[in-house]
Amino acid sequence: MHIPTVTDQMLEKVLQAAASPVLVEFTEGDSPVGARVHHRIEAIAEEFDDRVIFLRIDCDENPTPAAAWRAVERPCVIIFKRNREFSRCMGNVDRESLARLLERAIMADV
Repeated sequence: MHIPTVTDQMLEKVLQAAASPVLVEFTEGDSPVGARVHHRIEAIAEEFDDRVIFLRIDCDENPTPAAAWRAVERPCVIIFKRNREFSRCMGNVDRESLARLLERAIMADV
């Protein structure tokens, strides 16, 4: 599944309007770890497509959200619910951990 890359303005609009959890992948450059994590997110997005919004932001081109959300180590995955951070993973996160976090975010009454 293709995950759209957004700007900081688009990210803010989606976070404010989203009724479902939003997974945001903060990336930069062409790191091998970042590529592996991105492929895992693409694969898991197919399973959660109807329950979670998936977005990607390039921190080289849009540094403001990374600074605002303190996404200093990349790749960084932050799951938002109701425009607030629900959970985060940094570095080489595995598929099972992502799936568990998404399930918790879907079920949480935050």
